[in-house]
Order: sequence, then C-alpha cells, then structure tokens
Amino acid sequence: MEEAIEVVSKVSRKSIPRREYEIKVKHAGRGIPSRAELRKMLIPNLRENPDTTVIVKILGETGLQESKVIVHAYDDRGVMELFEPGHVLRKNFQIEEKEGEEGDKG
Repeated sequence: MEEAIEVVSKVSRKSIPRREYEIKVKHAGRGIPSRAELRKMLIPNLRENPDTTVIVKILGETGLQESKVIVHAYDDRGVMELFEPGHVLRKNFQIEEKEGEEGDKG
C-alpha cells in the first residue's frame, strides 16, 4: 500500500541553524514504517540533504493507521552532531560503536 505524507508544520530556527518538521504519515494496511523507510520517503519530499537530516521521533497511536514524525534538518553536519544525541544519530545513520568506546572500566 502507498503511504501519504503531509507536512503539518515547518519551523526555521535562527539560534540553531536547523528546520524542524512535524509530518503526518498515513500507512494504511501495515505497521509503522521503519526509520530507514521513512528516510527514503521523507527526505526527497522535503528537499533536504540526507547527510544532515535526522528523524528524531516516530509517534504512532494504537488503532490509527498514521504516525507523527519529527524531523530535524541542519545546514551543517558539525552543528547536527553538537545538538542531536548520539543514540538519535546512530539510529539514523547506522553508526556502529567502536570497541572500548562505551567506557573503559579498567
């Protein structure tokens, strides 16, 4: 089935060089799309750079066949890495933690 995408709001921040989107995605007949599927659908429609755009949150409600998706699009990768938590970046870009990075106990 085909997903319908509706941009509910777009806010451009001056203090942080980013755009914040609230998007409604209808996914009739199937479960909530994965983050990777949403990136493939949303980023081209938003005309944002995939290297500096992150899906922050996916909110689905029981019984509804639509989800609210929060997306942040940055102008610069360095700024994105400064403001977005590491776990959000790992989920979006499939970054693998290096051995010993989690914390040395010795």
